[in-house]
Amino acid sequence: METWGVIRTGTTLVTALGLAVILAGCATTTPAAEGTPTATASARPTPTSTPSDQASPLPTEEPVAAPAATCDTALAPAEYAQFDADGLTAREDFANANLDELAETGGITCLWRKPSTDIEAWYAQWPSDEAAWDALSAEILANGGSESTDAYAGVVQPEYNAALTYRDGTVYYASPPRLFSSVLGLQ
Repeated sequence: METWGVIRTGTTLVTALGLAVILAGCATTTPAAEGTPTATASARPTPTSTPSDQASPLPTEEPVAAPAATCDTALAPAEYAQFDADGLTAREDFANANLDELAETGGITCLWRKPSTDIEAWYAQWPSDEAAWDALSAEILANGGSESTDAYAGVVQPEYNAALTYRDGTVYYASPPRLFSSVLGLQ
């Protein structure tokens, strides 16, 4: 199911109904009552094909997993070029307790900062299930955050110069929210 922020499509219901129809076709019939004779046909042997009569199966290709995002690959190349033009450089010596804790689940936390200024860009992403995303977004909304589609569809908390969104099992964080348009995982 594809989810953008707290806006969801209705594909789960359609999928569940489709699966129910498919499984209904696989249902077994009830066996004949005991003692009731049933007719059986005697099978005649049929000729079998020789190995040369059959086409050899084609090898199946294993799907290739996309490499995990890093601070050097998560955004579009044009965004990195813009960081360079604006004088922002990647920083590895930073701490953000909230993002670091969330990223411990297998995500990344990135910071680009212009030296001797307060100009910076934050980006993070981490795996999450839908229940955890629902809880996180509900907590943010209950504490005064809001949902908006101004910067990107389903953005939670855009007015605080930072935003979160969710798609396909990943939570994305960006400050400023305009970075979402450069996140390759959201393209």
